Parts: sequence; structure tokens; C-alpha cells
Amino acid sequence: MADGVIRAQVALVDEESVGLGVEAYVRVTLSSYARGVVAGFHKRIAEIPEIVECCAMTGDSDYLVRVLSSNLNAFSRLLNEKLLGHDDVAGVQSSIVLDRIKRTSAVPLNDYKAFA
Repeated sequence: MADGVIRAQVALVDEESVGLGVEAYVRVTLSSYARGVVAGFHKRIAEIPEIVECCAMTGDSDYLVRVLSSNLNAFSRLLNEKLLGHDDVAGVQSSIVLDRIKRTSAVPLNDYKAFA
């Protein structure tokens, strides 16, 4: 950990076992790219516990957000109350995960020289 390669040690929780049965990916487009607008969006996203990942993206949308929610009603409330209805978000497109084919937290270290 001291050299910065390992950021943290964590336990991987099974989402469904703790009542988080809905996983979704939401593409978010901002209404403005002014520094204050972007900073406000980042702050709001950081404060929403159901949003477990948020990445700035290239392409048709500005951000890709991964959401874990207890059910579709809770997911709908999150979209309508916590993402939409704020001046910084122009629109969202959401996709509900039907089946998880692969998920890993492992980093492919085949080409990392320190471990080769």
C-alpha cells in the first residue's frame, strides 16, 4: 500500500443479498460546462449513496453513472428527484441490467512489469 499500487482492501458484498436488486447504468448529459455547474454536479453525485460509480465520458453523453437500488420505484425516485430537476442536467438515458455476464474487480496485470 505504501507505494500506491494497492489503494485499499475491501469485501465484495453481494448486492441482492442486502436488498439491492436493481442495477442500472445512466448516461447523463449536462446542460452547461461552466465550472460552477460541473462542480455542483460532481458534489451532488458524490453525496448520493445509490450512485456507486460515476465516470466522465467521451461520446454522446458526459457521464456514465452506475446505480444500485432496492427496486424500480426507488430507482425512479432517484432519477426524478436526485438527477433530473436540477438546472445542471439536460437529460438522462438509463439502462437496467438484466443479467451480469462478467464482473471482476481484478486488474489485468499481464503487462505490468513489476509483476512480470
